[in-house]
Amino acid sequence: MCNCCPCCCVMLRGIVELKKHTAVAASRYYMKPNIDTCTGCGTCVERCHVGAAVIEEEHSVVNQDICIGCGLCTSTCPSHSAVLVIRNTLLPLPKTAKDLRAKILEEKGRLH
Repeated sequence: MCNCCPCCCVMLRGIVELKKHTAVAASRYYMKPNIDTCTGCGTCVERCHVGAAVIEEEHSVVNQDICIGCGLCTSTCPSHSAVLVIRNTLLPLPKTAKDLRAKILEEKGRLH
């Protein structure tokens, strides 16, 4: 799992600044809070580099389209309510480095 921050990691910085959350790699997981035990403390919101976690109605809610599945929120949740779960729909992974580069260029709008 990724434990970097956008100030140190070029890849994460690109994800955050370009708002292309699957540009480099797509995680097969996302954070799903247990609303029965979540206290709404906001630790997951503070830890989330991509802004996927927010507090609504006194507990955490996660936007699956934004969550990169890094697990930073799960490692610091004081109530252990933040857990990684496998996505219902798995995005296809590029088979080669060339396919990955083409995908990145396509998402940036530079591949015609």
